[in-house]
Amino acid sequence: MAFKVYMTDGGLEGGEIERSVLDAIDAELVMVPYRSEREVADNLADADGLLVIYAHTGQLAFSHLPRLRVVVRIGIGLDPIDLEAATAHGVCVANVPDYCVPEVSNHALALILACGRKVVQLDRAVHGASWQAVATARPLVRLEGQTVGIVGFGRIGQRLSRLCRGVGFSVVANDPYLDAETARHAGAELLALPALLASSDYVSINCPLTPETRHLIGRAEFAQMKPTAYLINTARGAVVDETALIGALREGQIAGAALDVLETEPPDPGNPLLAMPNVIVTPHSAFYSEQAYRELRFRSASEVARVLGGRYPRTLANPAVKERLRELGRALAEE
Repeated sequence: MAFKVYMTDGGLEGGEIERSVLDAIDAELVMVPYRSEREVADNLADADGLLVIYAHTGQLAFSHLPRLRVVVRIGIGLDPIDLEAATAHGVCVANVPDYCVPEVSNHALALILACGRKVVQLDRAVHGASWQAVATARPLVRLEGQTVGIVGFGRIGQRLSRLCRGVGFSVVANDPYLDAETARHAGAELLALPALLASSDYVSINCPLTPETRHLIGRAEFAQMKPTAYLINTARGAVVDETALIGALREGQIAGAALDVLETEPPDPGNPLLAMPNVIVTPHSAFYSEQAYRELRFRSASEVARVLGGRYPRTLANPAVKERLRELGRALAEE
């Protein structure tokens, strides 16, 4: 084989989809169980490409992988990859930023509706042999006219806004990289974060995890929310300070939460969130549909194939690498 491509974290279901793409460029796919950067650095020195799920790749890994040309995150978030280190070593980084927009926005809306209509609480009551559960679920208020605040107004946030408006919600949004006109076009009023928190009945987290957004929602932010409000998180667990969230729920600062992501996954069985009746937890599944899963895997492998075939990836996450590759005399084709 001309190239060696490794898929970290144990791989995905045998790698058949990925191999169907990589075979065309004479690349061997090897699946390895590594998650730590040290394991990647110590064992993958012959890698031409990496497909990573959660395995961290930073300065240590890049300095030990001299043949490496491309790292593709099998997903949207780029938090496992040090973009600056990749650029310095002339490594292209790519992801699949738009593969599950319908799935995640639909899941977020489902969690909002489940909180607003107390679906899980009512279901548990009936399974507990209570047919008078409405009395214990009060207050149940009309959803139309309530406000959803969306933190992070990219592809997913904007689609969620349109879905929410279709239900009858008002929508406000916060995103430091967005202008008010773009937000209005997607049906939302752009607000500073404190104003969004104070005015929202549901706060939906839809921003990426970056150094700036880590623990973006903490003790001070929960204190700004309505005591009747719910927190919805389908982004990354670490955007929310989980200790502060547990405290806010225990102290009644907010009414409840619906979480598809947690700071530690899978969670410790003793995590207090799992025992709280006003908390819904789904297992980091918002991204998933059969169609989205196949698309994710095919497009991730295709980006590796593009780079090893001499072209830049379609979703290049570190465009500064182009200048670095020119300095190294290894520039790729732009088409």
